[in-house]
Amino acid sequence: MPKPLIIKSETVYKGFFDVKVDTLSLPGKEPIEYTSLIIAKEAAVILALTSGGQFLINREYRHPTGRHLLSLPGGRVDAGETPSETAKREFEEETGYTAKEFLLLGTVYPFPAVCDQKIHYYFAKDAFLNGPAKKEPYELIETLFMSLDEIYRRVSYGEAVDGVLFPALAFYSIKG
Repeated sequence: MPKPLIIKSETVYKGFFDVKVDTLSLPGKEPIEYTSLIIAKEAAVILALTSGGQFLINREYRHPTGRHLLSLPGGRVDAGETPSETAKREFEEETGYTAKEFLLLGTVYPFPAVCDQKIHYYFAKDAFLNGPAKKEPYELIETLFMSLDEIYRRVSYGEAVDGVLFPALAFYSIKG
């Protein structure tokens, strides 16, 4: 199947993320405008389990939703950093925890209709406290400890969930 031809591309907004509008030529159709977000190409997310069998789950305020969501530690891959390095850094910054080993569970494109970001999911087994969390000033995060059953119970009762949580749990159920 042929790919559309980009006739014109314009960045219409620059900020925390950029907004780009491409004019696409599709075979046998009139040109259309397609809007994309330009954000960090890669990010890393960490599903962590303590030696006591508890998962470290973030409950984080996400302003666009106006809600606190069950989520996981993670963030953008910085220039010159590998996804594995990002996982370790973000996990420690957001929770104060670390682990001896971070295993790649899998990678997904979470929003392919609007951006090309790829998220790498890591598993941190036997996570342990390594010091105080060093959160960004804008991060409103509470770290919770939950069993897998409790995570599912909270979700079944309607607790709001960030989209990164379920792919991590799915990868864990396959590879964990």
